[in-house]
Amino acid sequence: MRKSLIAILPLILIFCGVRGNPTPPKRLEIPKPHLKFWQMGKNLVIIPGLAEVTPEGEKIIYREIRIWMASKRTKMLLWKGVPSGKLSVRIPPNFMEQRVRLVVEIKARKAKKTIVKTKFFVPTPPPLPPTGLQYKVQEEGIFLSWTPREEDERGRKVVPVAYIVFKNGRMGKPIFTPFYLDSRVKDGVEYRYRVSSLLSTSPPLIMSEKSEELRVKYRDTIPPSPPSKLEALASGGDVFLQWEESPSPDVKGYIVLRDGKKISPLLEKTNYWDRGVEKGRHRYTVVAVDRAGNRSLPSPPAEVVVQ
Repeated sequence: MRKSLIAILPLILIFCGVRGNPTPPKRLEIPKPHLKFWQMGKNLVIIPGLAEVTPEGEKIIYREIRIWMASKRTKMLLWKGVPSGKLSVRIPPNFMEQRVRLVVEIKARKAKKTIVKTKFFVPTPPPLPPTGLQYKVQEEGIFLSWTPREEDERGRKVVPVAYIVFKNGRMGKPIFTPFYLDSRVKDGVEYRYRVSSLLSTSPPLIMSEKSEELRVKYRDTIPPSPPSKLEALASGGDVFLQWEESPSPDVKGYIVLRDGKKISPLLEKTNYWDRGVEKGRHRYTVVAVDRAGNRSLPSPPAEVVVQ
């Protein structure tokens, strides 16, 4: 009888559903996402901010994300699919101008539970985008300006409190004037600009659609300001020169001229020794050179007599 029970024991275990190691699979503790979102026009732009690994360092594989919007009476699924970097969903008209809940549900493989993140906000009819975006090349960079529009698509008066400049698709920080100086430009490079109007500067941002695109190929043709206070001191057959730097921000260096002829390489410092100078009276000037190769007017001259 005992031998018979031992023989049929594996069959009993299989029939009861016990196979191999009975230990349940390990479930992962998924960190909550750092959810960011803002309203652009009639769309909601969402960055889920998903963690890539668990606190223990195990890689997380996400299966699905669902985005809901809910008011007191209505709940609507806006989007579902495999998570990606940035999402854009349309705000249903019946949710405008009322306090709603934005609910993001995230499912991951081997997760202990579905991750739920909830935020409250009030979708607002956005202002119309700015018009007349134009530019002017200055010594400091590209100066942008535009015309604000103080109404929404229904014709109601709304006054923007700030603006966002998009450069090559990247969103900048809020600015509080209808103009902007982009000093981070390089000669010969083309840049793309758009501008949105802001109704709020605290999260979540509420902004208009982007303005029409402006393309600018930056060409720096503006010479820097000349250096100043040039001094020349003769010592035997040598002359020591020093000056104050040009106030222009894009100066790369300086060139020294004696009697109108170039005598130095491009200098990063603001002094220079002119060695082995012929006897007689000499006239020195210095020009500044910017990163685009533009030269300034000569500095006020300094004269010296070499004995």
